[in-house]
Amino acid sequence: MEPDIDSPERLVPGRMTPAAAEPGEAGHHNNLGNLLTTLERLDEAERCYLRALALRPGHANAHNNLAMVLRRLGRLDEAATHCDKALELEPANAENWYNFACLKVLEGDRPGAAESLDKALTLDYQRVYGLASKDPRVSPILDSLLEAGTE
Repeated sequence: MEPDIDSPERLVPGRMTPAAAEPGEAGHHNNLGNLLTTLERLDEAERCYLRALALRPGHANAHNNLAMVLRRLGRLDEAATHCDKALELEPANAENWYNFACLKVLEGDRPGAAESLDKALTLDYQRVYGLASKDPRVSPILDSLLEAGTE
């Protein structure tokens, strides 16, 4: 029988994960989802984030992380719902605004993307600039915002 998704043996042989130690903790499911996302196991990551949200519906990071997985799976409407919830729960989180800007780019809403990116930059310029300057979908909008700011 194949080990369950929460089994550390299935993820990294010989290493414990927080989800295996306390499977009822929302943060642990969120962390496991992050690991699975890194491993490109997006369907499994989605299930982990949903478990985290079932345990703690107000887990802003789980909403944000689930939104990014759904975005990568091409499920933009669902991603927008979770992005909105993450922003509602943590409106001062720059990464939430950056991820919302990325979603707006994919939706073809350049003005919405620029507005969200501007908010993200205001909250944490260095972090967001580092993310946006490396993303070919977002960097042209970043360049436009920076040019407008110097005029």
